[in-house]
Amino acid sequence: MIPVIKARRGVAWAGCMTDGFDTMAVAVDWLDAYRAAEVDALLDLYDDEASLECGCGGQKILVGKPALRQYWIRRFAEHPLIELEDIAPTSDGIALAYQTSEGLVRVVFSFSATGKIARTHCGPSAEITPFRPASR
Repeated sequence: MIPVIKARRGVAWAGCMTDGFDTMAVAVDWLDAYRAAEVDALLDLYDDEASLECGCGGQKILVGKPALRQYWIRRFAEHPLIELEDIAPTSDGIALAYQTSEGLVRVVFSFSATGKIARTHCGPSAEITPFRPASR
């Protein structure tokens, strides 16, 4: 288990910088906003046309902040984040695993050139592509 991590965009973590922004810090900000159930803080991390593909409780694909807002309000209420299990850079973003009331969930983040989350793909741990650590 990894302890609670506090970071904000702009904090340099070795191996996590992409096009001038810190992908790990964005993922940690996302984690903090989810944990605190702060929908506006969470949505601020997403690109306006971001997509979310979720396999939790049935497959769904959402696009754009209005759809994401509805998803996250419901998610906060029904499946709060309990604890972080793992976080690692991948070849094209960041992957993390966390516990919720429904079990272990994995999420993979892809980012826009501006440092916003462009795409997330999440679902029960067994259904999401395993972590692919970034090559150094």
